[in-house]
Amino acid sequence: SQPAAKTSEPVVVNTSSYNIAFDGDTGDIHYVDFHAYKLEEESITPKFINNIDKYGNYASINAGIMSGYTHTVDKRGDDTVVTFTGENDQLQVTKSYTVTDKNYLIPVEVSIRNVSQAAVSVHVTVVIGPDLGDGFDNEKYVYNGPMIYADGDLEKKKAADVKNPIILSEPLWGGYTSKYFLFALMSQSFERAEIVKAGNSAVTQFAASYTIQPGGEVKIADTSYFAGPKYYDTLK
Repeated sequence: SQPAAKTSEPVVVNTSSYNIAFDGDTGDIHYVDFHAYKLEEESITPKFINNIDKYGNYASINAGIMSGYTHTVDKRGDDTVVTFTGENDQLQVTKSYTVTDKNYLIPVEVSIRNVSQAAVSVHVTVVIGPDLGDGFDNEKYVYNGPMIYADGDLEKKKAADVKNPIILSEPLWGGYTSKYFLFALMSQSFERAEIVKAGNSAVTQFAASYTIQPGGEVKIADTSYFAGPKYYDTLK
């Protein structure tokens, strides 16, 4: 494990099939680049990235502290654990990601501790998108776009056609899909998921609210991102 570092530069973890870059200031996923793949109809490798806002991230976790995080990188065999920590006068927030070679599941744990003397209300959101990024197939007859899933209920709509929010309670997973690839959050820790208009596109958004007493802590665990070729059995 390395000493905690503070940087505005991306924190990049390389695996044999993809590279994942984290925003060093916010502790969010900036991009995932699948260097081991190239779709026949595309000239570049697939890459989940926010092309609408070049300074934006592809998958963001807002847990009460937006920026100013420090980070550590801890290699444990095939695993690389990247942990970001942010603190202000009310909260200490950690976001921890486990990246494993040859594995497209990226477990995430978020911890929110109240370091103040009064109860604090925290609204936690995860935002994925907008759009897919670079190098993805864009076949006319195959759905590409945002989707959210709750028990037995799958909602999807082409990003450019989203006008009013599409909402599901107690979601199980959701994100962005192409014909061959999927970026999704899998979690039962959120109260609702939405597909929401964002400029000329849309994002998939998860939300939950907590009231944390002084000295108390909320942990969002049993949560993972999936970023890679579609393995539907993983999502069932």
